[in-house]
Amino acid sequence: MRTPTVADLVRRGELGLRLHTSAEVAEQSVVQWAHAIDRPDAARWVAPGTLVLSGGFQMAEDYAGLAADLDRLHAAGAAGLALDAAGRWPEVPAALVRRGTELGVPVLSVAAEIPFATVVRTVAEEIVAARVRALTALVERQSRLTRAMLAGGLPAMLREVAGMLGAVAAVVSAEGVVLAAAGDAAEIAAALPEPPFTPSAGPSARGGRGTRMVLPLAGAEGEDPGAGRGALVLDTESPPDELDRVLAGHVAALAALSLARSRAVHGVEEALRADATAAVAAGRTPPAEQLGLFGLTPQAEVRAVLVHGVTGPPVAAVLRESGRAHLHGPAAGGRLVLHGGADDLAEGLAGIDGARVGVGSAMPLAAAVSSLRQAELAVPAAGAVARVRRFTGMAAHELLLGLLDDQAAELLAAGLLRRLEEHDAATGEGTVAAVEAFLVANGRVEAMARRLGVHRQTARARVDRVEAVLDASLDDPDVRAELWLGLRSRAAAPAQPPSSGGGSR
Repeated sequence: MRTPTVADLVRRGELGLRLHTSAEVAEQSVVQWAHAIDRPDAARWVAPGTLVLSGGFQMAEDYAGLAADLDRLHAAGAAGLALDAAGRWPEVPAALVRRGTELGVPVLSVAAEIPFATVVRTVAEEIVAARVRALTALVERQSRLTRAMLAGGLPAMLREVAGMLGAVAAVVSAEGVVLAAAGDAAEIAAALPEPPFTPSAGPSARGGRGTRMVLPLAGAEGEDPGAGRGALVLDTESPPDELDRVLAGHVAALAALSLARSRAVHGVEEALRADATAAVAAGRTPPAEQLGLFGLTPQAEVRAVLVHGVTGPPVAAVLRESGRAHLHGPAAGGRLVLHGGADDLAEGLAGIDGARVGVGSAMPLAAAVSSLRQAELAVPAAGAVARVRRFTGMAAHELLLGLLDDQAAELLAAGLLRRLEEHDAATGEGTVAAVEAFLVANGRVEAMARRLGVHRQTARARVDRVEAVLDASLDDPDVRAELWLGLRSRAAAPAQPPSSGGGSR
């Protein structure tokens, strides 16, 4: 807010003010108030920026005393001294003019016919008018900032306020991440404080006479007041005045509203996304309008990716970074992602700590529940080595075992295979290893012998021993199939210690 200077008042001819010291100093001397004082201790009653009006009757007689009087007024922050020409001195003493020039304090005289009340009233009116002008300008600047926010979001508003205040500006998250900024990147980086943020105003990080203001952003209604909050950071080239600080508070409020609105909109968007995902998982096709919010259509071809072992936020972060149109939500005991485009998103999701990822085939969104079922079958096959398994790359036995629940898989392994395991536990023979080598060799004894590192006749003897224990022929395809699936089931889950009593086919 620009209040009148001593020079402004001198130019008001109706006030009858005559300047006896430097005009340049008068242009820089801001008047915050005018006060008529005729006391020997006048400095006690002076606030900074006061134009002191005096008849001079209580001032000293000699040069040293007059200089001391003016020194005290200067120390109190007086904007100037105006002496009544109808008072003690018709002409201002040269001692005061000389000392005022030395100190840089304007010394004036007031025409004899002008009462001090006229000067005081005029100064008051000028100050009120200046405040009205400043408040009007503030409202206009606030309106410009609001329009910028509505038109271009946080970045546009920060550019606007940076221009208004001659500042660099940034809005940062509670963790100190820059969400939006305006100004030189290096100056912004230098101005950023370390979280957690508290209200502060201190020297500019850019040097000079500027100020760095840090204004924590207000939390949403009902939010824990102790929770971490972001902040607005403004680093100005010159010291901000009172109304600049009000403007900074307005910017902080707009930034807080913008972020709260973004969180609210994001929450609604994610709820709609999860609802659409649940509909697809249940075999229904969401409305075209709902799918359109996420860049998809009912005719779109999508691929189901099922992620186990992780929570929603890290999955959502990978999806945001990918920029891919997608649906995402809880389903089938994990996090279901439905996306179009190239089949490369699974690897990014597998990079999340603890994630196991199953991928179905691409198919029309209306049939995506089948892709989800494929992904469900693929997830159990994903492990520490291959954290992504695609349905199209799975072997037949993996698919068959994937269709069985844990109890059915255990029953499968508890038949012929359990009989061999119990026999080995009792005798120390390696019938399980022998039958596995036989099956891997597709029933060829020579290949089985090479796999076991034994003679062909020894391998043949071990086949005979297996058949004797099982009381069944390994030439029977049903026997081979049961043993092979039992072995693969054991490979997919840690083997249980054999129980007492033999299993039966």
